Amino acid sequence: MRRLWHKVISLLRRLIRRDSPEPVPAPAQRGYRSVTGGSAATLAAMLAAEAAEAMEQPGRVLVVTSTEREAAAIMTSTGAFNASRHLVVSPRGLCCSLIAADRLSLDEDIAGEALNALDASGVGNIYGTVIVSEAQNLSPALIEIIDRLTDRAHHSTTYFFAPRRAIFAFAGASVPTLALLRARTGRRTVTVSRREPAAVTLKPLTAPDTESAVTLAVDVATERNAKGSSVMILTRTNAEGRLASELLARRGVAHRLLTARIVADSNQATDVEPWRRYAMREADLAPDEPLMVSTVHTARDRSPAHAVVLDTARRRPVDNPADENNRLSTACSLATSTATIIKQK
Repeated sequence: MRRLWHKVISLLRRLIRRDSPEPVPAPAQRGYRSVTGGSAATLAAMLAAEAAEAMEQPGRVLVVTSTEREAAAIMTSTGAFNASRHLVVSPRGLCCSLIAADRLSLDEDIAGEALNALDASGVGNIYGTVIVSEAQNLSPALIEIIDRLTDRAHHSTTYFFAPRRAIFAFAGASVPTLALLRARTGRRTVTVSRREPAAVTLKPLTAPDTESAVTLAVDVATERNAKGSSVMILTRTNAEGRLASELLARRGVAHRLLTARIVADSNQATDVEPWRRYAMREADLAPDEPLMVSTVHTARDRSPAHAVVLDTARRRPVDNPADENNRLSTACSLATSTATIIKQK
């Protein structure tokens, strides 16, 4: 009878915990810590809250966000933000702050250029509190840049990451890199179990070739956009995005194509640290529109009602299926209502 009573009590406790809100983890004191699991929106809100709390304390804070849009949102919503003590920036923006914008070429070159700039300037050991968003997308070079700027003797570093949304394996954000971050944090890991509902994925559509798949994606997106819903066509490559944009333009459909080209750069002359320099991409500055076209990597902080996702990968024996699965999962998770996957036969 006593055992039965204990089982009933344990079951009631589990049910109560299931209905209770997910607690926000307390900021780390010193060393490394990680926060994983949950939805992208949940982790972003937790990161912003922790950044705001850290900026209210004395000391210097570095917040590495997923995009410049997220960085701008944190800076404008945090009353304690002080540009002379705090740096809130995306990984690419962090690299751009270390090198001259007019010397930028391809994204793949930026991290190496930034490391060379750090070597030449001797800048380092600056920030005592470091908070990193989307840590699963960090390359070894980016991790080294962040480490160089961290006050290694006295630091509090928190990584927010979601392994299922790792989509930058081609840039070095591989499984061993994620294992390194996990090894650093050890048992100091908070797992967020509560998840927001994912978008309802419709039955996949098929097309015989890439051009037909893009055309079908434009058809689906145009139909949903005509009903007043926000729609985004998420492509696998920039070439597919340009093709979709051309088809929409021929039909006279208003839309925006997000690109990675640099459209603005500014030298922060009023900054106390003259080595900061920023370069902005069109995708970072462009506002949301009812119909947008983009690669998954460029649009991962957007939230349309409907996502039309192209699955045109031609798998080879050397390809890693997990990378493609993560890309498709990330693309579908951007939608708040439905997601349509268009597969190539």
